[in-house]
Amino acid sequence: MIDSQLPGLWKTSTVSLTLGNTTQAKILCDVTPPFIQPAVSGETAIPGVGGAESGVRQRVMTGGQRVIDGQWTSTDGTARSARLWVASQLSFYANMGTVTISATNAINRSGGSFITDGWQIGDSAMVFGSANAANNGILLQATAVTATVLTFNGTPLANVTEAAGFRVVRVALRYQKPLAITAGSIDGAPPVPLLGGSQDPGSAPLPDTGLSLDQFGMLLASTPASLSALPARVDVHAVSILY
Repeated sequence: MIDSQLPGLWKTSTVSLTLGNTTQAKILCDVTPPFIQPAVSGETAIPGVGGAESGVRQRVMTGGQRVIDGQWTSTDGTARSARLWVASQLSFYANMGTVTISATNAINRSGGSFITDGWQIGDSAMVFGSANAANNGILLQATAVTATVLTFNGTPLANVTEAAGFRVVRVALRYQKPLAITAGSIDGAPPVPLLGGSQDPGSAPLPDTGLSLDQFGMLLASTPASLSALPARVDVHAVSILY
């Protein structure tokens, strides 16, 4: 945030995973582009020696966030695992012209360039905002990259013509952590911290624990194996400070 004299903005993010989400990740922390936060209702310009402010200050956010807290909980009566992915939004529908997914497990675009966007062979990827929800959050591996075609190995994507909101993100697994039976959902069973621990040594210890994401950065949540049937679920939340 440009004006260091103003308090920071923060947000909370929550997502739930069930049996049907096993092969698909969900967005926990989404991209945070720059924006201007409107002045607080009822706020007035600050008077000062040599002249008052010309108007009420607005909070100018430069984009990005720092995830400072969060946890995993489970209602499943069987021990499970949790996966956290770090992602970066590289290709967005508005810059891609006409977008289709074809039977060759390829994403085709009529405008812009996957090469310019930064894609390389071997990148792990997921799509979100697909016109067919079954495509969202499936882990893919890029096997060929041209300006207009991005080809993947992995679970076949459903063929579809995409619409506004579709995007392709590059992903990397940050960790896989164990979730104890009913972690955080019954007395005596603590939740699992989102950040830190032996599976996440890259996080700074308290009081500096946090994970910084730029304006294109995202966090995704998934489970590597099936959960028990409903009503069993895994919940995860995060608390972020916006830049």
